[in-house]
Amino acid sequence: MNNFICSIVSFIVFTLIMFAVVWIGTSPEHWYSGQHDEKCEKMLYDSENCFCCQRLIESEKNTKYK
Repeated sequence: MNNFICSIVSFIVFTLIMFAVVWIGTSPEHWYSGQHDEKCEKMLYDSENCFCCQRLIESEKNTKYK
């Protein structure tokens, strides 16, 4: 009986960890990381900072539910 309870708890913990990994791995911040758009400051002005990730996330939020 003790092994059965231990295996159930282990399965639940493993499932929660896998769910968290998928949840974080598919977040917009990770999904758009390293991608650039046509307004990229790095490509146009040779700048150190670009805000492509923020623009891509905002674009997705604006078009997702229309």
